[in-house]
Amino acid sequence: MFKKRQIHRKCHHNEAAGEEEEEYDGEMEIEERVCERRRELSDTYQDIIEKVRHIVRIFRRSPTKNDAVLQKYVVEQHGRELGLILDCPTRWNSLVFMLSRFCTLKSAVQKAMIDLKVPMSMGEVDCIVAEEIVSTLEPVTLVVNALSRRDINLISAELQFNFALLTF
Repeated sequence: MFKKRQIHRKCHHNEAAGEEEEEYDGEMEIEERVCERRRELSDTYQDIIEKVRHIVRIFRRSPTKNDAVLQKYVVEQHGRELGLILDCPTRWNSLVFMLSRFCTLKSAVQKAMIDLKVPMSMGEVDCIVAEEIVSTLEPVTLVVNALSRRDINLISAELQFNFALLTF
């Protein structure tokens, strides 16, 4: 806002006022489009996370649905029982664990949802985006866990940051 007032004042004292104002408006328009796109992406990611939470809650709240239906397919595919994980809002890395486990058990969950006659609220595109979120957050998790160790020093910390920058 302050920048706009400065440009506005300068424009009144300058013959080329119209050109500067148009240039500034163009920059503002680009920034507004970028902010709008970020909001759209944020809403998209939030919607996908909520869909995963909803599906996880279906199986976590009902031992019958989990044990009798879901675990049958999980054991068939993975050779052992693996449960879905529900994230904790106060722990950022629990989101990674929830999405990662969901992506691992995606096909078993889809089969169980068909058996339960519950409509699958997540499409294939949503599952791909969930996998992308996991692949983005996993390096962050590794770096944060490494930086949280007691034996970390500046050299190790710098190596961790370099690793993080290379993976993005």
